[in-house]
Amino acid sequence: MAEPCILVTGGSAGLGRALAGALVDEGCRVIIASRDAARGLAASGDLPALGPRAEAWPLDLADLGSVAELGRRVARERLALTAVVANAGVWPRRRIVTAAGLELGFAVNHVGHAALIDALAPALGDGARVVVVASGLHQHGRIAWDDLALARGFDARAAYAQAKLANVMYALALARRQPRWRVNAVHPGVVRTALHGDRVPPQAIAPAVAARALRALVLDPRHAATTGRYFDQLTARRPAPLALDRPSQDRLWALTEALIHPRRGRATR
Repeated sequence: MAEPCILVTGGSAGLGRALAGALVDEGCRVIIASRDAARGLAASGDLPALGPRAEAWPLDLADLGSVAELGRRVARERLALTAVVANAGVWPRRRIVTAAGLELGFAVNHVGHAALIDALAPALGDGARVVVVASGLHQHGRIAWDDLALARGFDARAAYAQAKLANVMYALALARRQPRWRVNAVHPGVVRTALHGDRVPPQAIAPAVAARALRALVLDPRHAATTGRYFDQLTARRPAPLALDRPSQDRLWALTEALIHPRRGRATR
């Protein structure tokens, strides 16, 4: 039986690094995809420590060209992915707009991951698992449908909550659209990582502890048929009502598709 091949975004530090280590220990081949994966892992000495099963691939989720190139590399190497973990995340404390005109947090946390999973679809077969890392803050999120770049007012917490709500909505919508896969969203807990800057909440848990929920959704046979669920760490819970609203899910899906494939949208007009 071939070893599982799992792609983890943002795996060079924090939660992603802890998960990558746990998956390598389980005998998986792990592709660590992030903007500074090779540099960060080499500087820390973690890449040699992870061993030959771990590989660092470049990926800038704010750049759809970079996302597409990673998809092409997976195709060139004819990889069959058993799972993708959409883990990478940013929490900008000031408004930053990408070259595509999107607020950075929404671009990286949601649009970039949606584009990545779209690009990797040919490499994901029946039963492949997709885990989208969300946050309990999605409960406070609202989608600014007519102002995604938040030009009319930026609040760091509200922007992050919007992106995390989009994560949950997207995961639930994807589960409906891809019944061959097992797609779930998970809040791993408040994790002690650089995401919080120098204000780490006192209740934050260690990345290795938070990684347990992700590892379970990726590898545990008990979740082989689990799909379309939201987890708070290891416990399945009901997400925010907005996340469950199917018309809103479909609206976000259509909007995201237009951002990922703008030419396709123009061609159908």
